[in-house]
Amino acid sequence: MRLYRWFCIAALLTAPAYAQRGNAVSQGTPFIPTCTAITGSCPASNYVCVSSSSLYRCTMPATWTNIGDGNSGTGFASDPAACSANQFANDIGQTGTLTCAAVAEITCTDCINATEIEDIYLLDDGDVGTGAYDFGGASDFEIPNGTGPTVNVAGEVGVDTTDDQFVYYGGAERVIPYEYERCVTLEDPVDADDNIPFFFPRNAITVTDVYCEVDGGTSIALTISDGTNALEAITCDADGAEDDGSIANGTFTALERMEFDLGSASGTSTFLAFCITYTVTRQ
Repeated sequence: MRLYRWFCIAALLTAPAYAQRGNAVSQGTPFIPTCTAITGSCPASNYVCVSSSSLYRCTMPATWTNIGDGNSGTGFASDPAACSANQFANDIGQTGTLTCAAVAEITCTDCINATEIEDIYLLDDGDVGTGAYDFGGASDFEIPNGTGPTVNVAGEVGVDTTDDQFVYYGGAERVIPYEYERCVTLEDPVDADDNIPFFFPRNAITVTDVYCEVDGGTSIALTISDGTNALEAITCDADGAEDDGSIANGTFTALERMEFDLGSASGTSTFLAFCITYTVTRQ
């Protein structure tokens, strides 16, 4: 909204001449008033004498509103009150007072959700992003996952839920399993081999499987424990033996001692090899 100050002067000035001044508001082209000649002396304070024998009185068309003039003494507010939140000004008074109206709510006709407009970039198929993306403030972040996700281009990642493997592609496809192994080989195992430490895990772990076998002889019993709480005993033989899956006392804290005890042996074995499979406990 623009405020214009105008002076109405005869189209062709002859001395002496007069003019009237005032203010007008326009939303477009500046207001050009209509002027009417008045014969006589300069009459009122609202008129400005410009040196002429005729005075020109200016009137505005009906579509315009006079909000004050230079000599009326009516001032404008130096700092009119602003509209409240979710409002806009649709009119202004003589002293600058605003008439406010509420902003209507937007009716969403082509949105993903009724209350928000989501990022179209993430909805498009095949977009390529550049620059840095910061997801540090997110509560979680999901990557491609499922049975056999396609990971065949450098930088791609995915979670294969078939066996909970993290798959990524560098120079080739790589796999990080969720389980780890620790294996031990003992030469000439005998029943008297007891309380022999073999592992102090850096992180807390849970044993999920034990496998063992002997070379030569027939069999020998193997028990793994922390020195007090033991897993089930397994009879290791030449064909290989494995825990039945119901492992007791399989949790170990960080740096807790893990040891093995050998029991009843059948025949003389040259070697005993065993492996524990475990998962790392989240910190």
